[in-house]
Amino acid sequence: MVGQKKLKFPNLTNSVTKWMTAMVQCNIVRRQPMKTELSKGKYGYVDPNGTYREVEYNADENGYHVKILSNEPGITNQNSADVVYVVKGSPSA
Repeated sequence: MVGQKKLKFPNLTNSVTKWMTAMVQCNIVRRQPMKTELSKGKYGYVDPNGTYREVEYNADENGYHVKILSNEPGITNQNSADVVYVVKGSPSA
C-alpha cells in the first residue's frame, strides 16, 4: 500500500455495552481487530416510536465501508459513496 499509513487502534476486547436512556435504547459492539482486518463492528439504536438505525462498518485495506439498516422516515435504498442503505418499513405511529 503505497502512500497509506496503517492505523493504530486501542486494545479492545470483545464486549457489548447496553444502556437505556430516557429516550433511546442503544447497543454498542466493540471487537478486537483480527490480523486480516483493521476495524469492524456495529452499533445502533431504537427510539420510543420504533424508529431504528443499525450501522455496520468495516475499515480495511480497501477503505471504509458502511451498511445502514433503518426504518427512518425520509431515507431510501439509494446508496451514497461507500454507504449501503437497507431501508425497512416506517415504524408504527
